[in-house]
Amino acid sequence: MIQAIPATNKTKKDTRKTCTVCKKRFNPPRRTIMTCSEECKIQRRNGGKKATAQKKRQPKQFPLSNPFVQLLIRHAKQAGTVQVFQYITVIELLELRDMQKLMFAGNASHRATFGNFHFSHIYPTHGQRHVGKFVPKNLVIANGELNRRRGTSYFGGGDFISPAHSSTRWDIRQGMTPHDIAMMILDCIGRDVWAEFDKVAKLAPNARQDYVDALMPLLNRCNPDHAEWLKVFDNPRTSTKDLRLLYEAVTGKTVFVVGSREYLTGMEVMISEAKRMSVYRPELEPVLVALEQIEQTSRYTTCKSFELGEYEPYFFDWLHGLRIGPDELQSVLNDALGSITDGVSFNRKVIVRPIDLFSVEQLAEYYELVDTNHVHVPVSPADDGSWMDSIQPYQWM
Repeated sequence: MIQAIPATNKTKKDTRKTCTVCKKRFNPPRRTIMTCSEECKIQRRNGGKKATAQKKRQPKQFPLSNPFVQLLIRHAKQAGTVQVFQYITVIELLELRDMQKLMFAGNASHRATFGNFHFSHIYPTHGQRHVGKFVPKNLVIANGELNRRRGTSYFGGGDFISPAHSSTRWDIRQGMTPHDIAMMILDCIGRDVWAEFDKVAKLAPNARQDYVDALMPLLNRCNPDHAEWLKVFDNPRTSTKDLRLLYEAVTGKTVFVVGSREYLTGMEVMISEAKRMSVYRPELEPVLVALEQIEQTSRYTTCKSFELGEYEPYFFDWLHGLRIGPDELQSVLNDALGSITDGVSFNRKVIVRPIDLFSVEQLAEYYELVDTNHVHVPVSPADDGSWMDSIQPYQWM
């Protein structure tokens, strides 16, 4: 009789793992898995902290206090409707932003509290049958005093909304807040157009008021040590950058030094606007050439930018659509060039003669300097007149 071999009691190997977070045993689908659940997995990634619900990304706050947004709101109120921005493109919005920067640069060198350069409408918003639009084709950065004198007169050109195309849907109603007007401007322009513009412009809230509020309790008017700081703080033309540096100086972080600011002269602003507007109105090209010749002559002769003075109204009206008379333009050019050379403290004079607006050779001939008897008398032994040959043409930036 064959004796049966007793069966061995074999136990199955335990392949479970211990969760590294909650210490529970679990069967991992793969050997690399270290946690038993998704919650433990998130908690392990957070360094042992409990898993928290992921917060939704907050939408970007609309920069209501931004100077460019405030500019749009202010001119929408002036026109009484946001339709003045209808159908504006991203390129035009960027051009308006550059025009505002030009205005700031021009106002930086002016003594008036709020500057002398404004956005001036070629076709006015009031006083005419149509409503002037707030688009680059209808705007010029110009002398504010001349703009006020001009009032609602219209010389020609520009862009406008006819009564047949106006809509009361976009009218600004009484009691609307700046935020309400800004939201209506976005709807009129198109939020997709504004988003594309903001990608390039990157508009940010104005930090100026934040620094003003922070400095208020820190500056003591009874403290003589704060006298110099208060002069900067009380000046309405102090830039945001200078307010930030002032705040750092008051709090002891650094020494306050007034920062340098970019500025443009009135002539430089006029030339920039003539160059920009000549794209829309080619008939302005002779005006641009005349302005550049006057500026070049002034810088060659006096090493300073030309003071427009009595000649500014002529160029102001031409930029605003007044018909350009070639003879009148030539006369203004000759008078302006003559006024430059009359004030030069040389022991010789300039022969003033009409010159061709487009002739460089005749412009160079205008610089010929002779004495009263038309015999050259040098100012110094080294000054034989050859200095004129070494002058490089002024490159307008």
